Parts: sequence; C-alpha cells; structure tokens
Amino acid sequence: MDTLPSLFEAQVARTPAATAVESPLGTLTYAGLNARANRLARHLVRLGAGPEDRVGVELPRSPAAVVAMLAVLKCGAAYLPLDLALPPARRETLIRDAAPLTVIRHDLPQDDAGPLGSLPDGDLVDEERARPLRPAHPAYVIYTSGSTGTPKGVVVPHSAIVNLARDHIRRTRLDGTGRVLHIVAPGFDPAVANVAMALLSGATLILPGPYDRLSGEDLADALCLTAATCLQIPTALLATLPDEDLPTLRTLIVGGERVSPELVSRFAPGRQMINAYGPTETTVAATACDPLDPARPPSIGRPIDGVRVYVLDGRLRPVPPGAEGELYIAGAGVARGYLNQPGLTALRFLPDPFGPPGERMYRTGDLVKAGPDGDLMFLGRTDEQIKLHGNRIEPAEISAALERHDGIAQAAVVLKGEGQPRLVAYVVPAGGRAAAPAGTELRRHLAGILPAGMVPAEFVTMEALPLTPNGKLDSRALPYPAASGR
Repeated sequence: MDTLPSLFEAQVARTPAATAVESPLGTLTYAGLNARANRLARHLVRLGAGPEDRVGVELPRSPAAVVAMLAVLKCGAAYLPLDLALPPARRETLIRDAAPLTVIRHDLPQDDAGPLGSLPDGDLVDEERARPLRPAHPAYVIYTSGSTGTPKGVVVPHSAIVNLARDHIRRTRLDGTGRVLHIVAPGFDPAVANVAMALLSGATLILPGPYDRLSGEDLADALCLTAATCLQIPTALLATLPDEDLPTLRTLIVGGERVSPELVSRFAPGRQMINAYGPTETTVAATACDPLDPARPPSIGRPIDGVRVYVLDGRLRPVPPGAEGELYIAGAGVARGYLNQPGLTALRFLPDPFGPPGERMYRTGDLVKAGPDGDLMFLGRTDEQIKLHGNRIEPAEISAALERHDGIAQAAVVLKGEGQPRLVAYVVPAGGRAAAPAGTELRRHLAGILPAGMVPAEFVTMEALPLTPNGKLDSRALPYPAASGR
C-alpha cells in the first residue's frame, strides 16, 4: 500500500541529514525538505485539499517547487504542473479544464510570522486528510497535445509512478551517492520521474537556475560543474551535447524520439545508456532496454517491472514473433484515463483480454516488432501523431489554433525533412485573399496559445489543401517549403 509520500518519508527516516535538493537558490536536506512540505501540506488540508482533488503549482524551477510538489502529494491531492514557459492563455486553458482547488504561485514563508510557521512539521497521517490516501488515488495530472484541438489531461495514480521509480532506481543502481541533474520542463512527465527517482533513492536532485533551458555547451558545463552522475534527457537534446569528457556522468536515460546509432557510439562507451519508451498514459516509460551497445542496433527494449506489453493486429490478436503490429501496454503503469473525457478514455484504454479480470490496456498507436531476442523495435505510427524534441504533438491541435486566426480558412501541419525534421504549416487564406498573413504574424498568434515546441518553423500559403480521393488530407502532396517559399 505504498504511495510516493510514504516512500519519501521512509527515505527521510534513513538519511535525514543527506542533501535532497541542491540549487543556486538554496539547498535542502531530506529532513528540511520533509518538514517544509509537511507544513505546506497541512495548509492545503486546511484549504480543503485531499484525495481526488487537484492543486496547481505555478513556480519556477526551485527548491520551493519541489516542496510544493511534495506538499500536494502529502495532502493527498493530485499535482498539476503549470509551466511558466507556457503562454498565459495556455495555462488558463489547463486551469479551466483541471479545475484545481487552488494554485500555488509563490513560496510561502515558513517562519513564525508566516501562515505556515505555527503548523506542525511532522509527517501527516490519514486522520488529518479529508480521506485516507491510497495507491489508486491520482498522484499527478499531465497535459498532452490533443487531436481534437485542445490538450487532454492524463491522470496518473500513485501506484504507477511508484512502480516506475522502483524500476528505474533498480535499473540505474541509483543510491545516496547519486546526483540527478533535473533539466526537464515541469509540464513534461519525466520531470515527475526525476523527482521520484532521486528522492526515493537517497540521491541529490540538482536544479539549474530557475529559468535556465540548458542545451549544448551550457548543458555540458552544468554536468561538469555539478558533478552530476545521472541525467534523463530527450534524445534531440542529447544530440546538442558537444563531444567532450563528462567524467562523473554514470547513467543516461534517453527517450522521446528514436536514438540513432551515432548517438549511441558517442555517449554509451564508459557509462550506462538506457533507451526508455512510453506514452504519458503509461507513466513516463513502459519499456527500457539493457545498456545500449554501439555494436548493436538500438531498441526500445522490454517491459519494465510490473508492466505487460502486447503486439497485436487490427483484431486484437497477437502477431507472430517478428511481425509488425500495434503496441498495447498493460499492468502497473497504465494511467486512470483522461480527465473529464470518459469517451476518449474508453476509446484508448481498453479491457485487457490477456490479463486479470477488470484490468485495462492502453492502445499506443505505435507500430513495433519484436526482434529475435525479444527486444522491441519502434517502426512508426498508425495515425498522424508525431514526436519532436521529446514531445508528442497532435498536428490537429496546431491546425485548429491556426484556423482561429481571422486570416486563415484552413490549415494543415506536418513534419518535413530528414535528419533535422521541422514542423511546417500549410495555410489557405480566408475570404478569397491572395496570401495568408505573414509567418511572423502567425508565429506570434500561435505563441500566445501553444507551447513553443508546437509553433511551426515555416508557413506555406496554398490555394487549397490537396486531398485524397476519399476526401482526406493528402500529406504526401504537400510541397517542401523550399518549393513554395516561407
């Protein structure tokens, strides 16, 4: 009956004086972090927060943000990250949909003069919460791009994130000597995994500056200066690292996009490099490979502890070994579903015909095949969803945002290019105009609605979008930007 707070509190009891969080804004020991989170959790309980509620956290990367996350989990509510890098309109959309009981927007003082100073700092017990906290209760809600034009919130229970943390701690041999550099944006679900892995293993969670977006030389410098031993990083961001010695880095967990043999050759020698795969709906990672070897093609590996995977055909029958099929995921990592969207939940979370009665499996939309050794090889998608820089993107959401501009009648967004692919938007002007609004104007329009990673790199004006004989978008007939201009 473990939850994330109960396991963290057990770690605090083992290593109270060890450094839990290290940051330019301050350092907290395990005991200090726990005490601050307990006071804030009691404040949230007084506000009425408990299991099945949601509490938003809108703070820059800082020790206060880690305190707030733990406090939300300790009071029993689900943690709702609200990334300050998102456009304000996007954050308001998430808040309207998630309807959090409250949003933590500043670090509350802990001294006697502050609202938390008089509250006890010992661990909370169920009698203090609105309801007893159980592993099936939601731990966090993470929003992903939605094919209907609006983001959708994935509700992940404590049991799922605890299962992931235990697997990754075992897999990476993370312990009190570990130093986990936390560079993932708060609205990206590996951010929760980073905190859980570090704080449930006795390691130190290292935070860069509050607004630092590290890549390339800056990221390499941060790895060296902080003596980081463990890094979880999107594949595309890893590719920006220069070829230089990273003497303390023992473990790399990559994911989000295909990892190339070239990246494996650069970063696997001398350390443990793990390729992890998993949609947000299956709690960060559902499969992981053995340490990558430059002599072997990279795979997405096998199911992590507690997870089951099936490779099925269109009638939900297992395909023969080595044949291509769609990947379905079941077991401990499956999320509860989409917040406020029972229809979409029923469409993607199906009854598991191969598992215990009452269990569900998640339909990923990803095509895979099993190799001779049982490792899974990722082959592509069954739909239009794409991955770019580690983020899942529904092109329909970008198109819908473009069509909200007065000057656009229709829009389509696709990924173009090899090696360094980019998002390209194809737009049809509204009202019979000869040209669509300038790319700078459209980019500014989208930047006020969507995350930066969903804003297309280029815009191409079309008289009409090409269609297949059955009336669907013919993406193969869309010209490359070089043929039509920006």
